[in-house]
Amino acid sequence: MTRRRDEVSLGALALILFLALPMGVLSLFAPRTTADEVDAADSVLVGRVVALQSVLESGVTLVQFQVDHVVAGATPEGRFSMQVDGRPALEVGDLALLMLSFDPPAIHGVYQVRKDRRTLEYLVETPVTGLASHGAYEVPMLALSVVEEAVRLRRGVARSARGAGSSKAAPEGDEDGPSGDELAGTPDDHGNDLASATPVIVKLPHLMTGMPTATTGFLTPGDVDYFSFFAPELSLLHAETRLPEGVTALPPDTFIGLFQADTGELLAWDDDSGEGAFSHVIVPIETTGTHAVAVEGAPDDDLDFSGAEGMETGPYELLLELEEAALLSNFLDLVVGVSPDGTFIEDFVGFKRVGGIDVLREGVEGDGWGLEYDARLPTGLSHVYGGAGDYLVPPGFNAPVERSAFSIGPFGPNRRGRAESITMLPYRKDPRRGVQVGLGYQVELSQSVVRGNVVLTVATEDRIQDIEFRRLLDVDLFGAGADTFYWSYRPGCDWLVFPVEVTDSLDDPVPPPDRTGQVTGDRQVALVGHAGSVVGGTVHAAVVRRFPVAFTFVDQFVNELDAVQSAAQNLIASGMETWTVAVDVDPSTGLHTAFGVGMGPRID
Repeated sequence: MTRRRDEVSLGALALILFLALPMGVLSLFAPRTTADEVDAADSVLVGRVVALQSVLESGVTLVQFQVDHVVAGATPEGRFSMQVDGRPALEVGDLALLMLSFDPPAIHGVYQVRKDRRTLEYLVETPVTGLASHGAYEVPMLALSVVEEAVRLRRGVARSARGAGSSKAAPEGDEDGPSGDELAGTPDDHGNDLASATPVIVKLPHLMTGMPTATTGFLTPGDVDYFSFFAPELSLLHAETRLPEGVTALPPDTFIGLFQADTGELLAWDDDSGEGAFSHVIVPIETTGTHAVAVEGAPDDDLDFSGAEGMETGPYELLLELEEAALLSNFLDLVVGVSPDGTFIEDFVGFKRVGGIDVLREGVEGDGWGLEYDARLPTGLSHVYGGAGDYLVPPGFNAPVERSAFSIGPFGPNRRGRAESITMLPYRKDPRRGVQVGLGYQVELSQSVVRGNVVLTVATEDRIQDIEFRRLLDVDLFGAGADTFYWSYRPGCDWLVFPVEVTDSLDDPVPPPDRTGQVTGDRQVALVGHAGSVVGGTVHAAVVRRFPVAFTFVDQFVNELDAVQSAAQNLIASGMETWTVAVDVDPSTGLHTAFGVGMGPRID
């Protein structure tokens, strides 16, 4: 298993910055007006916050920006870091208009930029002053394009059509280089292999889809077209073919593949998941670098993407878009994904090393959770049983599960912040009542333990009794098959974590009679817990039950018991009192790898 070692952690970044910028204690709250800030800046640019780290000993924060595009002035590297006095108002993922000087390093002004979710227009949220003579006035929300044009006019720079989210994603190249459409060329002149791939500029990742880069091509029998592009880590790539707008020709049956350009590794492929016979893939990008998409005519039985088998003829349009992913990383080698319903992303990334095998995705898609409780209605007691996720055996839940609300919020130094979801399990549609389930996760810098909480909140004015939460995780360390599972739980604790058969569903997972033990086989891990009853009649305020959960991954142990002990110690140190650890031998190294799940006592 190959670990990623090419990324500098924020811990190392902190040391580098303190050595490189000893006098760079800056402030995000400059007293100057906007015009003065623009005049004093070496560069005015739009950048996204990709990392934050507070240095408690010195009271400063290290902020890492990814350049989206330069409005005026000097062009810094694709990423740059600054030291800020105190805790900045910005969070990971935020977009900002920055006025910067580099010698000495200084931030003269910062204006937060947000996207209007209805119009998809970028707006400057912070009031802007001092540029009225150039068309920018002090209003609560001002179009970013207006502010940028005012900045350019004041600095005597020619008008540019570039705007936030429309710039290059690669760190090198001409600032005002050709667009994806200009690079696409004429039909059938695209590269026929990775080495000659047509370069395409794909926009920086954002939280909303719907603004892809479009390139056109034309397939002929035996033809294949390759397109290369830069993509940052921890983003989701959307790649789709379709018929170009306004074209009435017979659409070709396309076949597409995604490659990591430097290694030639095929990461994903698709035939007919798009509209009609067109193709569509959504793939997580785990490592920063150049990637490539190949488009050919179907079929391609041996997946060599040479185009030799395809006999299709016709035009197509390739849409490429990068989306901010709900992925957590420890900046070293661990990647975790969380889906809208609170389960790990079985379709994309569950729990894995970068470039390694997904612990929760190799076997059956049995990951899911369910909730059971009694609700006292005006007419009596009603039994409710609901759940979410994919199951090997349908549990026959009779309560509807409403669509989840999904949000991404900041948490410490996480690259994309904390992934969090909330789902309501109602027993009656109107009025909405029931129990609200929240699951949030976090992973610390360079650590191998993911911590989180299961939060159960009474969301009804009627009495809720005997809340029980159940969850299944299908664990396979090196492909589907047998692993050895060790478990431990304290009698009488609120939660039990234990192995069950891979064919078991959420209906009624039964814990083993012994509080400790081991078993070898193809198993799932069950998390079952009683949140207790809500008593006292009508509930006017939300009643919350919170339970900590943790996951860990350790590897490269000569001895099986040492791997198990290391994983168990990680969980115990995280406050878990019941745990299960799965262990297996890595066939490529002969060393032992372990994955552990644990739960802690209720937090009131």
